[in-house]
Parts: sequence; C-alpha cells; structure tokens
Amino acid sequence: DLVVHTAAVKMDNPEMEAAVENNIKLIDRAEFLGALMKNYKNAVGVAGTHGKTTTTSMLAHALIYADTDPTISVGGELDLIGGNIRCGKSDMFVTEACEYTNSFLKFYPTIALITNIEEDHLDFFTGIEMIRESFRSYAELTRGIGSVVAYGEDENIRIALDGSGLDIITYGMADTNDYYAKNIVYHAGYPSFDIYKKGELLTHASLNVTGDHNILNSLATIAVCEILGINPETAAKGMETFRGTHRRFEKKGLINEAVIIDDYA
Repeated sequence: DLVVHTAAVKMDNPEMEAAVENNIKLIDRAEFLGALMKNYKNAVGVAGTHGKTTTTSMLAHALIYADTDPTISVGGELDLIGGNIRCGKSDMFVTEACEYTNSFLKFYPTIALITNIEEDHLDFFTGIEMIRESFRSYAELTRGIGSVVAYGEDENIRIALDGSGLDIITYGMADTNDYYAKNIVYHAGYPSFDIYKKGELLTHASLNVTGDHNILNSLATIAVCEILGINPETAAKGMETFRGTHRRFEKKGLINEAVIIDDYA
C-alpha cells in the first residue's frame, strides 16, 4: 500500500522503480514521521549537527524512568528499547530531527531541541548560511505552540535564532544560560555535577558516559523534561542509567592492550 524511503534513496533505485510501476504510493521518511508526530500532544524533535542520537537516547532513559511511556525513534541501537523504535501509549513522542535535505521541516515539534550547528551535508547545503536558515525554519515550527531548547554558547545557533521572537530556553556551561552545570567533578572519566536553573539548584547529576559534551546533552535533557512536567531529580536518576548507544564512541574491548572504539561518525 505504501513505500516509505529515506532521503538518501533516489528514484533510480530498483525498489522505487517497482513501486512506481505498480502505482504504489511513495512517501519519504521525514514526511511519514511528521504525519505520526501530529498525533501527539508533546512531540520533541532532537536536532543538531552532532549529538542527536546520544541526546535522544539520554532523553529516552529519563522519560522511561519517569514512567511516561513515550514513543521514541532513535538513529541508533539503544539497549533500553531493544533497538531504535519504541511504541508507547502516552501523548509523548521523541525523535531525532535531521537537517539533511531540510527533512526536519516536515516535522511538527512542540519542543525543538538544537544541540549545535556546524557545516555538514555540503552535498546539499551551499554553506553555513543556508544551514543556519534551515535550523531557523525548524525552530519556527514551534511558534505559538511550544518552545525551542538550544545550546546557548553556540555562535551559529545564536545567529540562527536572533530576532526570532520564539520562546527560547538555553543551556550551557555559563550561568548566563537558563540551565547550566556547576561543581563538575570527574570520577574515572565520568562526570558528576550540580544542575542549576536561573540561579537555583535543581538537582545533582552523575553520568555513566564521558565528556563535557555529554554534560551539555544532559542539561538539554533536563530542560526538555521540565517542560514535559518531569521532576529534575527523577530525570537525573533516569539519565544515570544511560551508558551510551551502539556505535557512538562505543568501547568494544582491548586487542594487544589497544582500546578499540567503534564510532559511527
């Protein structure tokens, strides 16, 4: 009845040709996903040049720990949901939102999360100006119905959202952001820190994934969870159960004392 395809599959693909020959309707994945999002009161799109899969997965751990029964679409394999898709029964939908070919402009997010903006997919975009414009259009999808959660220390994000008049919630390391981290301590490579919101201590967080970038991902997660009405302490405990997604800086083991890391990007 229907053939759903990604933006990477062209019309000369034999399966696409067969669909046309048999008068079977073709729809691209982004349009299909957008149609699904319309059915949810709370639809979160996780966008950004880097960190989409990890942040979506971290958010999945927080939401499931909080017993919200979300529907989730991840761009990688997450052990918690036994793959990349989870079908929940609540009014919460969380998906990665990819900018390639402006796919995410077919979505209907009530919360648009933007982790960072850099040059990427230059087989489609002409440069950073076009990329920034694409992300601005994505953020605009929330106008009047929701919020944008954005990394406040990313220059390209600031340029993209400047003067938009949207409801923008920022996160970052500096206390000029709405959400920020203080008192960061690393234990065997894993960070523990306090999460603040506008000068108020919300909760303490301990992660089981490494790197300052994951502190940022966790701040984004807490911000989204608060919008969804989830207690920050509960969300932080959920994030603590996250130990990474397959092929995202995944430690596979040792060979002749060399550490083997599998990383998709």
